Amino acid sequence: MWGVLKRGQESVMRKKLSKVMALICAATITVTSMPYLSDSTKGATMDFSAENSSVMVDKGGYKKEVYGVGTDDWGVTWTDRKNNLPTRTTYLTDNYKETVGTVPTNDWASSVVFDKYSESLYAHPLAYRAASNGMQMASPAVTSGTSYVDGEPTVESLLEDNTVELVVGGNNFSAKDAKVDKTTDWTYDILMENNASTSSIMATIGKGTPYAYYNFKNVEPTISLGAGGTDLAIYKNSTSSNILGVSLKNKKDGKTHYYLISAPSGTTWVNAGGKLTAKMPAGKNYMSVAILPDGSDNAFELYKKYAFNFITDTKVEWKYLSNSSKVVTKYNVVTKNMETGANGGDTIIALYPHQWRYANSKFTGYTYDTIRGTMKTVVGTSYSTTMQYNGILSSLPVTKDEDTVGKIKDQLGYLYSYRKSKDDPKWICFLEGQYGGYDTYWVGKNLNTLSDAIWLADQFKDNDMKTMTNDMVEGVENYLEFWLDPHRAYIDGQHVDDYFYYDKEYGTLIGYPTSYDSDKQVNDHHFHYGYWIKAAAAVAMKDPQWAKEWGGMVYEMIGDIANANRDGSSYNKNSETRYPFLRNFDIYEGHSWASGVANYEFDENGQMVDKKGGLSGGNNQESSSESVNAWSSLILWGEAVGDERIRDLGIYMYTTEIAAIEDYYYDVHNEIFTKEYKDSNNYNIQTVTRLFGGRYDHTAWWTENPIEVTTITMLPISGATLYMGKYKDKVKNVVDSIGENSKQWSNFVNNKEQICTNYGKKDMLTDPKTNQDVVAEYYAYYDPDAALAKVDLSDSGKVENGESRAHTLAYITSLKEYGNQNFDITGSTPFSVVLEKNGVKTYVVENHTDKTQRTYFSDKTYVDVPANSVYAGGKSGDGENPNKDDSQEITKPEATTAKQSETTTKEETTTKKQEETVSKEQTTTDKLNESTTEQIQVTTKDEIKENQSTKDNKHSDVTTTANKEGFSTGGVGNGEKYQAPGKVKKLKVKKKSLKKIRLSWKKVSGANGYQVSVKVRKKGKFKVVKTIRKNKYIRRKYRNKIIYVKVRAYKIVAGNKIYGKYSAVKKYKNK
Repeated sequence: MWGVLKRGQESVMRKKLSKVMALICAATITVTSMPYLSDSTKGATMDFSAENSSVMVDKGGYKKEVYGVGTDDWGVTWTDRKNNLPTRTTYLTDNYKETVGTVPTNDWASSVVFDKYSESLYAHPLAYRAASNGMQMASPAVTSGTSYVDGEPTVESLLEDNTVELVVGGNNFSAKDAKVDKTTDWTYDILMENNASTSSIMATIGKGTPYAYYNFKNVEPTISLGAGGTDLAIYKNSTSSNILGVSLKNKKDGKTHYYLISAPSGTTWVNAGGKLTAKMPAGKNYMSVAILPDGSDNAFELYKKYAFNFITDTKVEWKYLSNSSKVVTKYNVVTKNMETGANGGDTIIALYPHQWRYANSKFTGYTYDTIRGTMKTVVGTSYSTTMQYNGILSSLPVTKDEDTVGKIKDQLGYLYSYRKSKDDPKWICFLEGQYGGYDTYWVGKNLNTLSDAIWLADQFKDNDMKTMTNDMVEGVENYLEFWLDPHRAYIDGQHVDDYFYYDKEYGTLIGYPTSYDSDKQVNDHHFHYGYWIKAAAAVAMKDPQWAKEWGGMVYEMIGDIANANRDGSSYNKNSETRYPFLRNFDIYEGHSWASGVANYEFDENGQMVDKKGGLSGGNNQESSSESVNAWSSLILWGEAVGDERIRDLGIYMYTTEIAAIEDYYYDVHNEIFTKEYKDSNNYNIQTVTRLFGGRYDHTAWWTENPIEVTTITMLPISGATLYMGKYKDKVKNVVDSIGENSKQWSNFVNNKEQICTNYGKKDMLTDPKTNQDVVAEYYAYYDPDAALAKVDLSDSGKVENGESRAHTLAYITSLKEYGNQNFDITGSTPFSVVLEKNGVKTYVVENHTDKTQRTYFSDKTYVDVPANSVYAGGKSGDGENPNKDDSQEITKPEATTAKQSETTTKEETTTKKQEETVSKEQTTTDKLNESTTEQIQVTTKDEIKENQSTKDNKHSDVTTTANKEGFSTGGVGNGEKYQAPGKVKKLKVKKKSLKKIRLSWKKVSGANGYQVSVKVRKKGKFKVVKTIRKNKYIRRKYRNKIIYVKVRAYKIVAGNKIYGKYSAVKKYKNK
């Protein structure tokens, strides 16, 4: 092994490195740290090196405490990292904490968790905001405007003080706060209580549902007009009816909106004081409010039919059908009829464009115009989408042109020598960064450079290139190991860097140094860790043993951004970490969210941080392409280690996010962007670069330079970004819109000083060659010859921080020789594509298994590829795939068309008999009914490279839960399947004080919590008195002299509680 310091060299080298860094940093800016990789740092501080400060997963692990100082202004100021942990003030009910145990960050409704009430929550077709007076709601108008920063167009559909249409509250009710009580895959239960906790409103809101559901406790419900509406009127029925149709005019666009308000049978209304007050019969305390698509009688009757079918659960299921290369996703809803108590009734579901384009459903004909475009509706309890997965590659096949090959090798050699000749002992860690950052994002970018170089160099089989490839693999291994080993770090005084910390309270993994509030706000983890997982995959493909020994922390990173275990458990059997279900990925909207807290619009005093509204709009995501990079890294890692579950999870999210990007970021179908936004005769905006829940624009958080702004949705260009070339004309239009001759560029350059002032920035880059390599690679999808002429690969040519000249040259010349991807042809294995130029097809297949693999293509050809090799060439033969997918037919939802609904004139209440019929068609119920409980165990591959078996690889030994059609429901975690937890033992009941008793018992392995039951008479019945996560419970003494106590453990499996056996009954005499 080269580049390793001997112990006698340590002090000399440390001084030398300090001097080198001082010289470098003097010309740039202060660098966070200089990674010093000697093992001697293990003993640098007792606190850090203490064995109990770390948790080992395999050879790697994480810290239980936070160490060192950090900076969020590039080294100007430094603060104790403990002060920048995520806030410990969260608005979660005890019920949520005890049953879930992780914090739901990075979601569309995450601001409920971090605000006293909430910021605006964009569910589409409705938007909500929790407030002291109840739940504010509206169907906000979609309006076009201009950015106060640079005058470019923006589009908004905001819920603000002056756009609220209705408020669901109560007479004399004031909420002290709003807390998350329950989450499902795309709904939230939000509890608003008064100060005494004697009265409350529970709101259930969700994406894709036109209904909002409310339950009231000791509250007389009211419906009042918000500041964004006028002319509130009852247009259907009267105050003597329990179901009303109300209309109002939206002040923003002048349109009339219609709502359906449904209260229990026997309810009457008082219309006075500018509000409607519900007089509900005793024992009835629920209501639904629905936004209607229009004011017709037909719409009113159809929506009324399902108004009492409250949504109680939502679940997604996905399946990768390899033989047809399709991803089938099922969206399931569970309901309970509040009038009859029956489960399983239909509801009305609204589909986003990226869903209805790929759904074979019967639509009602009723639609909603939203900021995401037209949403179409179906009636039922589930529907499915079928999308094409077009395959990815780790690297494009290198050109056969000898002259170009020589240049690529030269550039690889320059990169290799430049990195290796640095003074640092482990050359890879001497990073190249725009800001010199050593945080997890900029380290990730540098790892991306080396990952691509490894895959590129590995295509050449001469000895020099083999040596270079192996050296680069070893260098990346060494650097990853340094970070993943919790006993090692760069330590210099207060600086303690290059380690991972697990925040147990939040359920998140934080790498230090951090950047862009990846600690304080849990921002951007998928952007950061996607690069790391990709690098680990590049290593694993060359060195499977490394994955066996160090892969545990890679799984922790995957769990942090994409945990498929619904019970929150880690992918690692021996890890106690817990993470939210698919943290960053918005299951229903189809793309990811970057902000962890989504509450940046207002400060702690309720004042707008940006008075001009620059932070409004809910959660956001900027770099859609880095999100795709994260999900493709799961495909790479899963394939590298033989973990089909992770691979297929990556394929599901990768394919779905691309569909969402095509609609909401690039509008390739020309249906989403407003005409003012596109404004082709002016700024000619072609993309969205910041997508908010209620807004979209063409800007970036740090600049208005149109090249930097736009390329943030392109990079990193790779073998997983061929999807960008599907719409070639769009590629040309995007590049033309940001060039030196564009209006965007001239507006930026000519007004930069004012733009900086408006944006509160000191300066912005104005070099038109910024990210010129990324632009050229992207343009190669349209015209590789022009791209090659455009790019500057000389020593003075700019190189984006995650790129290299070798990769840029190889990528463009590959497209030049072999052509763009043919999206009409797909392969039966995940790493297979067809490139085509002038009618000549090149079949490209990567086989990362230990066996020869035959890949069938949809054009009735096949290619045979030897084990652990890559093939690029013509077909091996002709033949149709004899293998069929397990299930390509899925249950379609019952649907009512608008025409059919014309005959619906009477008010209908679903009968119990109807409910029983519908429930048989359900794919999901509270306890996973018979249509889905026939469980099979889908395990990982039997073989991994070099005969590595999943039996030996504890990280790959994971299971997933599938229904009888084989759809993944997200997994049950840790391979524990449906096995109940063990029996509670050593139950003790003791006196704690004069007024309190203390219950304790031995922890049960794998339990998520415990249920405490008490009876106060020997012949009485036990009553559940507490559900709790901890193995102890303190409460007030009972008045009875003798009580009887028993406790049982439970696990959360696929969203359901599985109970173990009760402990022996403990008899206790009050003293």
